[in-house]
Amino acid sequence: MGEPIAQVRAPMVFNRLFAEAGLDARMVAFQVGPEHLKMALDGLYHLANLDGLIVTVPHKIAILPLLAELAPMAARSGAVNIIKRRPQGGWIGEMVDGLGFAEGLRSAGHDVAGRRVLIVGAGGAGVAIAFALALHGCGEISVYDVDRRRAAALVDRLQADGRAATIAASPDPAGFPVAINATPVGMKPDDPLPFDVTRVDAGALVAEVIMKPRETRLIELARAQGNPTVLGERMLDYQAPFVLDFFGIRRH
Repeated sequence: MGEPIAQVRAPMVFNRLFAEAGLDARMVAFQVGPEHLKMALDGLYHLANLDGLIVTVPHKIAILPLLAELAPMAARSGAVNIIKRRPQGGWIGEMVDGLGFAEGLRSAGHDVAGRRVLIVGAGGAGVAIAFALALHGCGEISVYDVDRRRAAALVDRLQADGRAATIAASPDPAGFPVAINATPVGMKPDDPLPFDVTRVDAGALVAEVIMKPRETRLIELARAQGNPTVLGERMLDYQAPFVLDFFGIRRH
């Protein structure tokens, strides 16, 4: 559930997993604007054969007041991307975007332990990634967002959790071994770059959260100048096991 939904890959990924597990289940995309979020959630709650939802842009933070409970990573990060009904009523939400992102990096051979990280974008994906990388032992996290208040809020949450974090004055990636685009900037062909890729240090990792297009201009330019890169699709592909566990679906 989100807006827009043309870019979502989740139904393709999870419908294949459902078929492999022999489940009579389907995932479909619902386009719901911010002004209709509460109404949609109230209505969907009463669909008896709906187990839950994956929540995407722009609802990952806005949905919080509408939930009855937050699971551990959602409570820590202050954002959710999956919700399900509670037996006692209401929805419970969890955040596994960051866990999938961190696992995607690790499986590609990129260890973030002790490495300074620049995260551009402090929305739902950005906060999830920040806390997941912190759990993986990364060094100081520097956060940039065009909305300074949002960046400050994420840094405050990280510091309250005992993590080293600062607000970046600009999205300049120079000096960071890991630079991450956690914004939607790059989804459209005429979008600017989220940060100046020519300022990325030699050998520094450039990672993306955007899944469509599969290779953004940021990734293409970073790869062309010799930097290692990680595609946004890995965040979804590697969070699938966490999603299945949340919904109590047996893995195969």
